[in-house]
Amino acid sequence: MKYVKDAPFDMDFNGSFIFFDKLWAGLTYRLGGFHESIGESLDLVLQYQLTSAIRAGFAYDFTLSKVRMHNSGTYEIMIDYCLNPGKDRLTNPRFF
Repeated sequence: MKYVKDAPFDMDFNGSFIFFDKLWAGLTYRLGGFHESIGESLDLVLQYQLTSAIRAGFAYDFTLSKVRMHNSGTYEIMIDYCLNPGKDRLTNPRFF
């Protein structure tokens, strides 16, 4: 959730599935403003666990707002690096 003074309230909903402890697939929906659309964007995210510390991924953002008249979506490339991948104790709920 995000609120900035003099800007519309915004919220993201996302979820991912992990297949074979290597492949991550997920969707994100960005609420944005409902002035002329059903939301801001819908994102498809795919990531692959290269090593215990490194995950690389790709995302595509399908624009749902009026901006789609001038934009066919955006691509993102990401790399995640975990600073302490061998630790057995759960310290961050994002990793299980």
